[in-house]
Amino acid sequence: MFSAWHKRPLTPRQLIAVSALVPMFIVFCYYVFSGVYPFGPHTIMTVDLGQQYVDFYEYFRNIVHGQWDQAFYSFQKGYGGEMLGTWSYYLLSPTLFLLALFPKQWLSVGIWLMVLIKIGVAGASFQYLLHKRYHDDTLGSFLFSISYALMGYFSANQLNVMWLDTVAVLPLVIAGVEQLFSNPLGGWRELLLYIFALAFAIGTNYYMGYMICLFLVFYFPFAFVEHWRTFRQEKRWQWPMIRNVLLKFIVGSLLAAGLVAVILLPTLYSLGLSKSSYTHFTWDASFNFSPLDFISKLIIGAFNFDQMPKGYPNVFVGSLTVVSFLVYFMDKKQQRMERIVTAVICGLLFFTMTQSSLNIIWHGFQSPIWYPYRYSYVVSFWMLYVGYRSFRHLPSLKQWQALSLIGIGVVSFGLLYWQRDHYSYLTVWQLLISGMLYLGVIGLLYLKHVPSYRGWSHALLTCLVLSELGINHLWTLNSLSYLDQKSFTSFISETTPLINQWKPDSNTFYRMTKTFQRTKNDAFQLNYYDLNHFNSTLERNASVFFDRLGQPTSDGFINYMNGTLVTDAFFGVRYFLSSNQKNAAIHQSDAMTRADLASYNVAMNDGEHYKVYENPNSVGLGFVVPEAIQNLHTSTLTPIEIQEQWLELWQKQLDKGTENPSSDTTSDNQTDDKTSDTDSTDKQTFFNVENYQNVQLINADAATPNRVNTFYEKKDKSQEAFINVKIKIPTDDPYYLTIPGNLDTDDVEFYLNGEKMAYDASFRHTQVYNIADKQAGETVTFSLKLKANHLTLDYLNIYSLNQSAFDNVMQVVKAQPFQVTDFHNQSFKGTVDATEDLQMLALSIPYNEGWQATVNGDKTETISLFDGGMTGIRLPHAGHYTIRMTYHPPYLLAGGAISVVSATITLLIAFKSPKRKKGKEQLTHDSPEALL
Repeated sequence: MFSAWHKRPLTPRQLIAVSALVPMFIVFCYYVFSGVYPFGPHTIMTVDLGQQYVDFYEYFRNIVHGQWDQAFYSFQKGYGGEMLGTWSYYLLSPTLFLLALFPKQWLSVGIWLMVLIKIGVAGASFQYLLHKRYHDDTLGSFLFSISYALMGYFSANQLNVMWLDTVAVLPLVIAGVEQLFSNPLGGWRELLLYIFALAFAIGTNYYMGYMICLFLVFYFPFAFVEHWRTFRQEKRWQWPMIRNVLLKFIVGSLLAAGLVAVILLPTLYSLGLSKSSYTHFTWDASFNFSPLDFISKLIIGAFNFDQMPKGYPNVFVGSLTVVSFLVYFMDKKQQRMERIVTAVICGLLFFTMTQSSLNIIWHGFQSPIWYPYRYSYVVSFWMLYVGYRSFRHLPSLKQWQALSLIGIGVVSFGLLYWQRDHYSYLTVWQLLISGMLYLGVIGLLYLKHVPSYRGWSHALLTCLVLSELGINHLWTLNSLSYLDQKSFTSFISETTPLINQWKPDSNTFYRMTKTFQRTKNDAFQLNYYDLNHFNSTLERNASVFFDRLGQPTSDGFINYMNGTLVTDAFFGVRYFLSSNQKNAAIHQSDAMTRADLASYNVAMNDGEHYKVYENPNSVGLGFVVPEAIQNLHTSTLTPIEIQEQWLELWQKQLDKGTENPSSDTTSDNQTDDKTSDTDSTDKQTFFNVENYQNVQLINADAATPNRVNTFYEKKDKSQEAFINVKIKIPTDDPYYLTIPGNLDTDDVEFYLNGEKMAYDASFRHTQVYNIADKQAGETVTFSLKLKANHLTLDYLNIYSLNQSAFDNVMQVVKAQPFQVTDFHNQSFKGTVDATEDLQMLALSIPYNEGWQATVNGDKTETISLFDGGMTGIRLPHAGHYTIRMTYHPPYLLAGGAISVVSATITLLIAFKSPKRKKGKEQLTHDSPEALL
């Protein structure tokens, strides 16, 4: 009854091993022939892998190598942040321990080895599922196993390394579910595989594990229907069997979640501070894509860079799977009820992908930033699993089936060819190759009924499947650009000695930053304390605070590129590292323009590569302020207003009845030739509104010619256009320009004195740029290049900081230092003197309930300052205080207790539940033995 496809040339263990090694070998060959280091100059690092994850991996290496004090909280995460959320999303893969075996320069090699291992595990786990569920250890099952390991999701998301563990073990979770049905009235040992597989899936990445849990809602009813014939064949009534299986499924799911509660509960708290705090779920009735769009992603190589920010699901599974999947619904050997349920599940999966709000539910009620349809791996798994169930019953295609499949192909490929301009990731060659492969699979499956062709049709089908999967992997990965090994390692090797020279010693603390950067996570990679960070688990209060201070931010990053002398002082930035132009490789990564560094002392200047500035006004980790600071809320203030009111607190000029000192800072600036609307005689104590000299328009018209803040439009749309704002600098004070937050990179580019500025073009709120310092008598030209055809400017203002007044007030601040005597990332101790009653120690760390404070040995409350941007501790009376801060991850102990209880119950199940007798394994109606 079975053809050569169902012969068993290898033992089950051997076939599982081959299912792992073959896809690993195919991908390894791609790395070798593509010149991936050490076989060439390239790496597999691209987009977030090169800009974010690789720096987390270096943090992981540092933890493994002994920096345990950063495990729960790290001051390398922006200006301080909890780390359990980062661990649970990025860093809980067991394969990460490989990285500890490699030197830093070989980190890229460790990364591609991790990817290879996860691809291999995916192939092995799928083969294990087919072995356990169907007792199938044939070459036919092998083709579907490697199709899972090399499906389009793995190729397109190779860079999202932290997702791949969960994807790889999904077949083991399903095998665990299927095992619940193998002995419905028996003991509870059948739960163990399901418990451990699901716990691993959730524990290594809670986000992807959540998607598996949703998929189980679809799969479990299918499993019931799939096993219904077995239930009906039993003499006992079906209800006890159904009840037992359902109870085991519920208990197993709870125990799996309980085992990793030590991770999940702190992570839920972390999400409340970060991603979940941005969630405002509203129902959207729109649809995301059409059936034809979905079909287009089944074509070989249907991927390019544009599919990353906004694209369609990555569901490529190969022609064999597509054909077998379609045949499943034509095969009368499949139970009718099962086919109906399968069709319903297919419809529900497709509907939830296309319907906007249901798609967001798949993503944890949070709209994904890049990488849409992150759960599409469960759809690919479903197609492979259903396709395999059809293929294993298929001796050969019937003529009507072959003709029907050809008809479906002609219509689909015809529509895609007709609409090919709509799909930037498809070419005629891709359609042609995919069409030939599709027809080739149909032809080979049809010829299986002819004895004389059967042997070589099997060999050809194997070659076709392997070739198609390999070509798709190559085509997909070649659509992206990658970081070179040299550019990655040279930046690290060149900057590490400089960082090590100037970073604080152990048990001391200060921050330093650079005018250049490779990524926003350089602090993790180079092991020092900075203020920048890029992380999906970034605390919202940190992002909002930086936003209101005029820094580039998003929901996932903060970038301290627009600092002022004021923010430098209060964030405790002691050193600025700057590159000289002769250091070309590093200088090209300049990310900020800071003329006011001229106000700092030059601590080092080697003349060739680097210059280091020392900030004499750095106040370290904390500073003493009047208690009235807790009444200052940043939500209604501009960046300049916030800094103005900080400074005024020390001069005791701020009280509840005082008029807002910056009430006119949002007006247009006035020039000597009457080009604005405000009275320049209105002065602030520290920041003063300054005038424009004149505005020059090149190929642009202004709606109001004598104003800067107005509507502009290009004259000739085909030519470049500029708005040149000239500012006469009357003093040596630093000058700052505020830029409105309604711009983006599609609207403008900024130039200073004819040269393009170094800046982070991430606008959400008003930003502050430093344009001059120590330049009395000079004229500075700030230019906006119009990239859009029209532009509206608002709140573009110029301010000078009264350097003398600032220096005077900083003497008051530095007279009451918070002297750190013992510093670790999760705890620190210091002393401070309050010179009068009702003062407060303001610590430049985001407010977090995990921080617990003692003042002179007594527990005290920590206070949220600046809407959570900083943390305060009351100093009620004048005197000397010893402050100790200790971080305890919220809900870690509660989660640990739940995990201990769950582990105890699981052990009882493992050792106390009756063992299953050998030879009593129940054969399902689908097993090859049953069919024989």
